[in-house]
Amino acid sequence: MKEFYSREDAEAALALSRRIQKILRGKDSGFVGAALADLVSLWIIAHHPDCREDVLQMWVKYMRKLMPMSEKQMFGDEGWHE
Repeated sequence: MKEFYSREDAEAALALSRRIQKILRGKDSGFVGAALADLVSLWIIAHHPDCREDVLQMWVKYMRKLMPMSEKQMFGDEGWHE
């Protein structure tokens, strides 16, 4: 997995993410989690077996970095609400 991508790659990834978000919007969180787990598993197995655990850990690290921004996008400045 590349550490750095071009601006064009980043913009294309965000555009794809927005399209997927539209498909998943309003669905049950368990349904969304199952769909994402299936997609991520397909992506992980595309890597050599010796690299899969490292790729997964790197992906989790990136995902955690995105979570504050995603929370703000979803819930606004107030963040998570009960």
